[in-house]
Amino acid sequence: MSAATEKHNRIFLIAKYIWTHCDETHYVTIREIQDYLSENGIISDRKTISRDIESLSEIGFDIDKENSTQSRYRLRSHYFSSGELRLLKDAVQS
Repeated sequence: MSAATEKHNRIFLIAKYIWTHCDETHYVTIREIQDYLSENGIISDRKTISRDIESLSEIGFDIDKENSTQSRYRLRSHYFSSGELRLLKDAVQS
């Protein structure tokens, strides 16, 4: 798998994990995301996952970060505009 393909797969898997495991009251940690990626054959460090989550926020994911003893993330809403969905689809396909 090329580096670009792995990056796109990693970001997509992070988005999928956050989408299915988070809401306004449920958080996930980077460690949980790392474990999920590892189960799917992708090894990634904490900084890379944090950058990927920032990228997802920039394209419309309403992700909130809580800094406690470990960083935790939650998805504040599951709603996208049609333009945001198109942008996400294009980002994953490129």
